[in-house]
Amino acid sequence: MQWILQSVQTWCYEVDLSVYSYVLPKKMKLTSFFEPHCSGVTLYRSMSVKYLGVVLDFRLTWREHVDNQVK
Repeated sequence: MQWILQSVQTWCYEVDLSVYSYVLPKKMKLTSFFEPHCSGVTLYRSMSVKYLGVVLDFRLTWREHVDNQVK
């Protein structure tokens, strides 16, 4: 997975973005000893992230995004 993060890091540098968290689909699990890093920052796992105004959750559904838009 670290080689994927290196690709993400390169892309983020090109488009001037920062990454601080990640979301894994519900069925995917990481081993407890793996700590992903990107640009020298340890990433933390979150239940959802917001990117370009769209909320992406760990279930890969639109429910949280739609709920936020209704509010």
